[in-house]
Amino acid sequence: MKKAKTLFFGLFQLLSSFVVSACGNENADSNAQRTQESQTKVDTEMTTFKVTGMTCASCSFVVKSAIENVKGVQAVTIDTKGSVGTVQVEFKKNATNIESIKQSVTDLGYGVEN
Repeated sequence: MKKAKTLFFGLFQLLSSFVVSACGNENADSNAQRTQESQTKVDTEMTTFKVTGMTCASCSFVVKSAIENVKGVQAVTIDTKGSVGTVQVEFKKNATNIESIKQSVTDLGYGVEN
């Protein structure tokens, strides 16, 4: 009986240490993920510019799709009033730049203003 108790407590300690280390690793993973997310936010930039010549919803869709296809673009929103749209773009600074984003719009034949 004494051997069974010793074995039981030995297994209990082993399992307890495994659970504690697993929880510790989970927190480490969570902290690493938060660090990566904050680093990603540091590496992103937001820009806003006007696009002229958009006359319909299809124009907005085409412009948005073109910008989204630029490598490094994270998010695009377009607010259209008349034939001018205000475009807001979030992008990774190390993957693209404002000029490349604007070029994707002018390549479609639309005008770009600051």
